[in-house]
Amino acid sequence: MMAQETTASRLEQWNAIMSYSTAMVELADSREWEALLKLETERRERLESFFALPVDEALAQEIATGLRQMLAVDKRLLELGQTGKDELAGLIKGLHTGHKAQRAYAKHS
Repeated sequence: MMAQETTASRLEQWNAIMSYSTAMVELADSREWEALLKLETERRERLESFFALPVDEALAQEIATGLRQMLAVDKRLLELGQTGKDELAGLIKGLHTGHKAQRAYAKHS
């Protein structure tokens, strides 16, 4: 009975870790980068803690599937992060262009 409780507890821990990935994508979609970084740190800490103990064979397949999903999510997060970075660079460039225009106007008026 104890092994079943341990397996159930480990599965609960794993599901909690996986929920971080879902929340991280939602934060990236909303461009909430600071909150995303905080969650990523928490997820990494939970992963390290989770894998500090051996994975029960009964969970191995589910964990492997989850890790593949996590890698796909992380790839998506990197893509969203790059898109956000590109958008920010465009905004900064636009601000810089606007400042140059203001200076030129002020200089010639």
